[in-house]
Amino acid sequence: MKYSVGSNASSRGRLLVGATLLLPEAIGVCLAIMRTGNFLPKFIAVWISISLLLPFLAVSARANDKATRNLLAAADRGDVAAAKSAVSAGARIDDASLGFAGADQQPAIVAASLRGHAMLVRSLLDWGADPLATEKDGYNVWHAAAFQGRVEVLRVLIERNVDGYGLHEDGMSPLHRACWGRLPRHTQSVEMLIETGGRDCNEAAADGRTPLKMTRNPRTAAVLRNCISKQDAATMLKDTPQATH
Repeated sequence: MKYSVGSNASSRGRLLVGATLLLPEAIGVCLAIMRTGNFLPKFIAVWISISLLLPFLAVSARANDKATRNLLAAADRGDVAAAKSAVSAGARIDDASLGFAGADQQPAIVAASLRGHAMLVRSLLDWGADPLATEKDGYNVWHAAAFQGRVEVLRVLIERNVDGYGLHEDGMSPLHRACWGRLPRHTQSVEMLIETGGRDCNEAAADGRTPLKMTRNPRTAAVLRNCISKQDAATMLKDTPQATH
């Protein structure tokens, strides 16, 4: 049976509202008892307060856990509406812990980027997701999108001027990862990063290699050579003395 965020959230909401209405009054009574100065009434008042709070906190934690699982499932499918419902229900938007995100420990924004769900990535950023959040090996949204050749996700990241572009601890940048891919979308990702994102087509990895030295994709190699030729021509024009009239 498919889990319905709306119906469960409604029942949970009524429970939490009821607990919230009763809690201040109960705590007020306990505080009044504590002001008497007698140890035993104070002890009883503290015990009652804790007893009242624990179920409330437990219900809230279970609700957030379920919402977080729903968010991660929505990220996998690219379901923006389900993701919005999960976030509204209290999902921890950047949670990538093993118990929720599985062995790869991908937060929602990384999972959506890997799968090319650009609209969801845009929405997650709007809802406050951390673009610097990483999966278990330290790859963020930029590296995820470039590795899989997700052109539209890269477009969102460029348009939003999202932080996180740079060398990973393995010495590679998102541009280098896009250059590894052999599909047409990887070539398109290289073009997106260079032409729209302003990345240098001679961007060096930590070991000094450039994208052209890394790629085995002939289409990507052609794009890179064209870019290098334009750069060389621009440099030559800049260095050529201008004639005076």
